[in-house]
Amino acid sequence: MATLGLKGGPELLAMIDQLPDQIVRKVLRGGLRAGAVVIARRARLNVHRKSGITAKSIKVKTGTEAGQPRAWVKLSGTA
Repeated sequence: MATLGLKGGPELLAMIDQLPDQIVRKVLRGGLRAGAVVIARRARLNVHRKSGITAKSIKVKTGTEAGQPRAWVKLSGTA
């Protein structure tokens, strides 16, 4: 069993709290995008394929909604 020690945890959290909101939003958005990409890849693998159009139309989008960073996994294209 491994043990992990962290020194300066409260100080680190205090420094993060002092970061400008714009930087925090950018970091969160990047993390959300990374998670959404994992979901999109898995969705592409689970799609039944004949032509591959549906798998190719699975897209990741990031943005803000009500001032909060968001990530979406969507089907794009024309119906």
